[in-house]
Amino acid sequence: MGRLHGIGSSRTKRGGVKVDTILLDTDVTSYIIKDLPVATHFRPIIFGNRIALSFMTLAEIHEGICRSNWGEFKKRKIIDGLRQFVVLPFTSNVCEIWGLVRAERRQQPISVGDAWIAATAMAYKLPLLTNNEKHFQGITGLNLLRVPLPK
Repeated sequence: MGRLHGIGSSRTKRGGVKVDTILLDTDVTSYIIKDLPVATHFRPIIFGNRIALSFMTLAEIHEGICRSNWGEFKKRKIIDGLRQFVVLPFTSNVCEIWGLVRAERRQQPISVGDAWIAATAMAYKLPLLTNNEKHFQGITGLNLLRVPLPK
């Protein structure tokens, strides 16, 4: 399995506190970089952990920017917000897992983008933090992090 600068492994922080890497789905990434109120529910899980994005999340955020009617200031703020994250590239392993995910979900179709995000999490052995659990249910070997949101 591919690794990038220790991504997919644990490291130790001062005081012996274990810090892991978490892959963020596009929805959670958007909450964080836009500083939306819902982001407060995800911050306790994110705090103290290394945060990574799939290359597909980066692409989806850029698509959203291109489709928006935002001014240059807001667009630049979003792009600058992306710099805080490590972006994990596709690899042959990610591509192989993507094919498996799409095949496994034939009866319950998954979008191309969500399949890439799931495959990235699985290839790098990272938990995926999402607010769209239904998009990823039933994927063998995918570790989803759940955050109960108030109704």
